[in-house]
Amino acid sequence: MLNFWHIRNRYWIVLTTALFFFGCKAELERFPLQQASVFESFDPTRWSPGEEPERIASDQMSEPIIFGLPPFYSRKHQLEMMDKLRAYLEIEVERPVEIVIADSYREVVERFIRGEIQLVSLPSVAWVMAERRLPEMKTLAAAVSEGGVTYASYFIVRENSPIEKFNDVLGKKIALTQAWSSSGYVKPMAWLVRQGYVPERDFQIVPLRQHDRALKALKRGQVDVAAVSSETLTNTSSLGVRGRFRILAKAGRLPHDAIVAHPEVSPWLTYRLQRAFLTLSIHDPKGADILEDMHSITGYMPVPDGHFDEMREMVETLKLWESLP
Repeated sequence: MLNFWHIRNRYWIVLTTALFFFGCKAELERFPLQQASVFESFDPTRWSPGEEPERIASDQMSEPIIFGLPPFYSRKHQLEMMDKLRAYLEIEVERPVEIVIADSYREVVERFIRGEIQLVSLPSVAWVMAERRLPEMKTLAAAVSEGGVTYASYFIVRENSPIEKFNDVLGKKIALTQAWSSSGYVKPMAWLVRQGYVPERDFQIVPLRQHDRALKALKRGQVDVAAVSSETLTNTSSLGVRGRFRILAKAGRLPHDAIVAHPEVSPWLTYRLQRAFLTLSIHDPKGADILEDMHSITGYMPVPDGHFDEMREMVETLKLWESLP
């Protein structure tokens, strides 16, 4: 089995080769994505889902729908975050819904492709990886955070850290999350290389599985810098991390996660699931209550054209399906 250091070295070799020998640096610099206000063009309280498909026998089965998630945070915290949404979906689809937190980003994609998971929330890199192998998957909605369709990846330090610029980090410890994490690994690694650093030579890369673990390690002084999503940074208290942090560098922006159904999910169930997500709104009491526990997520919208195009190009250019575990 490949260990983290083998994976990291292989990823770095692929990344640097693509960036510096094949002229891909300019391609990566076309990030960040623009932060657009989606509610100017999409109103979930007025959205019409169209005519409901006919319900077939399999839609009336009592087996639970498996809704899979990558391990963004601790399992306990994620289950608590999703509990109100789970209960809401059960009413909408008239079936039990079971939330499953995978052990890794890759695992949730593999189980989804095999059909063991019917519904999944995929960050951008995982979405591209899944689409390469299951192009017929049904992308139902994209998450919206505070009116925007993108979020950021940051390198952060403790507020009282003596680190003022990134060169101050040379030789120090940087916490990264799992290798398929868009904001906790892929985007930060790409940024480091784009700035001219050699990660394995210039820093001590500390592999941590989840964003909240990276945050806690930073607070405890176990690492000097952590790469986390903007949502992690704005929800430190709910993650049980009380402390002050500041942004050292911004690795870039990424498209928000997508809700995706397996191709074998029936038209009726697909319709009901999409309707459930796209009609959630913080502007009505029911929707506000459901979304209250979901950190910065304020709703869902139809996936904009080209939402994942730049991430798809990045994955293809860097051949990440070959270099990530």
